[in-house]
Amino acid sequence: MKYIILNDITNIIKKRWPILLTYIIICFVFALFLPTINYKEAYDMFSNYVFGYRIEWPKNNDIIMIGMLILHYGIFILLSVDIFKNDLSNYDNLLERLSLNKWINSKIIVILIISLFINSVIFIFTKIIYPALLINYLFVINKVMIILILICYTYLLIMLFRKNIILSILLAIGIISILFISLNILTINIIYIISILLIILSLLNILSYYTKFSDLKG
Repeated sequence: MKYIILNDITNIIKKRWPILLTYIIICFVFALFLPTINYKEAYDMFSNYVFGYRIEWPKNNDIIMIGMLILHYGIFILLSVDIFKNDLSNYDNLLERLSLNKWINSKIIVILIISLFINSVIFIFTKIIYPALLINYLFVINKVMIILILICYTYLLIMLFRKNIILSILLAIGIISILFISLNILTINIIYIISILLIILSLLNILSYYTKFSDLKG
């Protein structure tokens, strides 16, 4: 399991560093343009563009805000799918000796490490250039938890797709519908977020016991 985690992190750094660097730079640019006079405007811009706390479809159809919303969470979902498919396309004896639930958990740990590091860098940069902005590290923790929930949900959909296509489609529609309600991550209790994460993670691990690597590969 340690080997897979280190291997995935190494592959992400080697192969996907341009994508991750571009994402960080884009967030840095938005942080540099935070208004220094109007605090509310600065906080809203930080929430919507720099960090992506509000998971909602903008009422004014702001294309930039929509793009940043997709970027903030889509980039980590794509990374999770990428490392998921990479092992299956390079199927070897290692996977045969490792249980499916441990393999999936290793992928989740990889995304946890990557997302925590990247969001911490963005948070620290913003805090340095705008110390008056009332933000704390809980912002990072909450966002990373939401990312992990989305990753677990994505893996759940992938595994269910082979067993029940209709159910997986309904679950996909359910997660997409969140975009059409106003959801501010910081208004959600951290205990509630952790509870949801643990429930989805438990469902994922239970399903993994009834799924084989060959099912995912084929």
